Amino acid sequence: MIQPPLPDVRVLGREEASALLDEAGYSIGQWANIVYRNKIDRDRKNWDCIRIPTKGNPAQLLLFAQKLIDWLPESTRYIVQFDHSSRFSADQLIAFSVAIPRHELVHINKCAAFCFKGELDSTRLALAYVSLFCLMFEGHGYIASLGAHAGNYLGLQDGFVYIISKKKTDVIKFKKLLEAGEHMTPQWAVDYCQKYQNDQF
Repeated sequence: MIQPPLPDVRVLGREEASALLDEAGYSIGQWANIVYRNKIDRDRKNWDCIRIPTKGNPAQLLLFAQKLIDWLPESTRYIVQFDHSSRFSADQLIAFSVAIPRHELVHINKCAAFCFKGELDSTRLALAYVSLFCLMFEGHGYIASLGAHAGNYLGLQDGFVYIISKKKTDVIKFKKLLEAGEHMTPQWAVDYCQKYQNDQF
């Protein structure tokens, strides 16, 4: 089987990261997190979120992480932003080298933003690994597609996933995505989304 080429991953300066996020309707928040650019959109009553606690073995978490990335709008470019609370050990940083070049790893603990660009499947797999290690090591990261105007994005904090969207229906669609496919995602994730759906409707 021929493997697709690895995506181009580049660390961004704050100005460039802000400009790219601005084009997609986002901005960098006070704690170096990703937020909606528009003040009205940032009002909590105008966006919805599922907060999912994660558990399970690495194989289950990787499958779950792939579903997370599949939920994002397809794009040729994605941005990953680490916030002020991200502090990974040297050993933990090495794990990220499967997705981020080794010479750029030092920037993760400096609230850096990274742009991922390349063939869709390989880019999404790299982002899934970033999500996996953020969850395993309980770091803080945010992932947004730069190919669509502000809508759905991910927050990863302290082992929790935040599925964030301005449309409640898009949040509900994440549960359907979990249930789809040949290999079922971990049941704990499906159950948690079902509980959210029952509470909302």
